[in-house]
Amino acid sequence: MAKFYGEIGYAATTETRPGIWESVVEEKKYDGDVLSFTRRWNNGDKVNDDVSISVQISIVADSYLINHMHCIRYVKMHDVAWEVVSITPQYPRLLLDLGGEYHGETA
Repeated sequence: MAKFYGEIGYAATTETRPGIWESVVEEKKYDGDVLSFTRRWNNGDKVNDDVSISVQISIVADSYLINHMHCIRYVKMHDVAWEVVSITPQYPRLLLDLGGEYHGETA
């Protein structure tokens, strides 16, 4: 089983100024285990195919991760932000399933 060490990106809506709510992204470093890793190319009507991965990562959940799991947006792996497509709680761990490349705002 391969090991994982990288950033998990959280996006939470917070009030930055009175009456102004914005999405604020922050990252925290975690380590865990890579349970599976598959890479595939999605053929489409584009010149270049999209690359997506099917990765499942098992992370030991601390209290911050448990309380903010609804805010998790991406995981950085191999210098690329990958979208978290599902989260499965298996306390004391969380299983994160990754999909395509994340194109949203990062920290």
